[in-house]
Amino acid sequence: MVNKKTFIIIQGHTKYWNFLINQYKKCDNVIWCTDESAANLDEIKKSGIIVETIPYMKTGHGNINIQIATVMKGLKKAKELGASYCIKIRSDMYFSDIKKFIDNMVYDNKIHQLAYVNHFYPHGFPKEAPQIDSWIKDNNFEIENLSGYNYILDFCNYGPIDEMILFWDYPFEDPPIPVPAEHKFIFRYLLLKGEKIDMSFEHISNIFGFFLTTLRELGINLPTLKWNYDYSTLGTGSSKGGFLG
Repeated sequence: MVNKKTFIIIQGHTKYWNFLINQYKKCDNVIWCTDESAANLDEIKKSGIIVETIPYMKTGHGNINIQIATVMKGLKKAKELGASYCIKIRSDMYFSDIKKFIDNMVYDNKIHQLAYVNHFYPHGFPKEAPQIDSWIKDNNFEIENLSGYNYILDFCNYGPIDEMILFWDYPFEDPPIPVPAEHKFIFRYLLLKGEKIDMSFEHISNIFGFFLTTLRELGINLPTLKWNYDYSTLGTGSSKGGFLG
């Protein structure tokens, strides 16, 4: 029988702590990973959520160092406590029915991402594109498909504990590398797995699962408290980009 002990890793600031502890009050195996200077940590602990903190550190491009350090602290704690699978989610998002989501997770050897995002820029690449290209070359990647500005949302994902650790264990940056984190995580993961470096949906969907469609089918909302919209209602093929999951 497959061991399905699943942990939830909440990563990030504690701005919405009071709301979120209510969301997770019926859940076992929840770990909140944040900076040691974050507010209301004692209240979060009292709710039954395990709190793991990191000391102050240089942020890296787009706070990537802090993101990596907090997620890895949570994943390693979860593994120590016997996790076989982990869900990682930002602390400004939540599932409207986390129990229903866990009950319908796909327990295989893949990491399951929220969505694949395809942004279309009719007037050419965004300003990051030359920096992405430079970073690829500097790291000896031979990318065959970077047509458009395509990436996987890293806001939340889930999978076997060891695969999650491999995905999130990205080296700290000093100095910062001006490339979006989503590209770095995916490129490095593909490299470590010995897979072709190809960001097309056709290739990526063979490596990862996606659960945006599952959310819709199950009627589970995934609101963002920061931006005040719901990922589960986002459409595909809009002028600003498509979400596939």
